[in-house]
Amino acid sequence: MEELTEYILAGCGPEFGAVLLVSGGSEAMESCLKIALQFHSARGEMSRRRFISRQWSWHGNTLGVLALSGFAERRAPFEGALMSASLLSPVNAYRPPAGVSPDELARHCAHELEEEILRLGPDTVAAFVFEPVVGAADGVVPAPPGYAAMVREVCTRHGVLMIADEVMCGSGRCGTYRALMRDEVVPDIMSIAKGMSGGSFGTYLFPAFGSGQLHHRKLPPCRWWLYGATGR
Repeated sequence: MEELTEYILAGCGPEFGAVLLVSGGSEAMESCLKIALQFHSARGEMSRRRFISRQWSWHGNTLGVLALSGFAERRAPFEGALMSASLLSPVNAYRPPAGVSPDELARHCAHELEEEILRLGPDTVAAFVFEPVVGAADGVVPAPPGYAAMVREVCTRHGVLMIADEVMCGSGRCGTYRALMRDEVVPDIMSIAKGMSGGSFGTYLFPAFGSGQLHHRKLPPCRWWLYGATGR
């Protein structure tokens, strides 16, 4: 386990300092949500409980991340039991929102995120969750250049954590170990799984107070992060 942790950290870059192993991609993403909520709780920001994601996305089959997934067929049997979340327009240059050109797509969708944060109230939003390259819900669809950097700026400006779901697109599948490396963007929390292990287990990472919001926004002393029934 220690060797695997060192290998993952070496691939992800010096910005990351903690790796936690779980049973698969869905649990990895569910744990990302738990880490985000605990981060805000530790800072006394108990109002930050909302999550924002995108349509035509798939984050997992557990109820928390299923609620953030824009995959109607897989959500249908569970509607009414899912937590409330905001699902924004898909970032797809082949099928952009009506009236938006492919060249305008990145700025339009980043602006849409900021507008939703402001509509909900910045002090109510815990995190924005997205796939750098969409997988199961929409084929292989990368975001246009500049989108990830714009989203990073929006999240930082409003104290919203940025969670990158790299379960399908990470672990070298996009040419770099982290898909967002091409954009020179570091999320606050991220997950990998399928490309690393064929889906047999999952991992999520966060800077462990090494960089980004999880470092610069000081926390009270905390004995542990709770991310599973028996794991800490």
